[in-house]
Amino acid sequence: MTFYKVNFALATNEDLRQMFVLSDSSGQALNLANASLRMSLEPSTGSEDVLVLSSNTTGITIVEAEAGAFELAAPASTIGTLAPGVYYHDLLLSLDGRELRIWEGTLHLEKGIS
Repeated sequence: MTFYKVNFALATNEDLRQMFVLSDSSGQALNLANASLRMSLEPSTGSEDVLVLSSNTTGITIVEAEAGAFELAAPASTIGTLAPGVYYHDLLLSLDGRELRIWEGTLHLEKGIS
């Protein structure tokens, strides 16, 4: 498994919606049939997580497990509750009794006007 940097730029009046496909080190699709995914978002000021997306609850949908495909989704009504600024996030994969950190990155959130 390869570790990635994933950065997002978004406004407070936009949905966060993005599809991803995970593959193993040989480029083969990673079967997510028995997996769970969790992404946490925290402000760069270092306080507690302000948003958690999970395939076990809400915000991450495993779309096609055998193909390693999943979607992150948080509606504008949720994103709009966050203050503009920089946030840190990472994505964890739970599979076969292991916790793997897939990526880390930033979310640059600007104030939406309309």
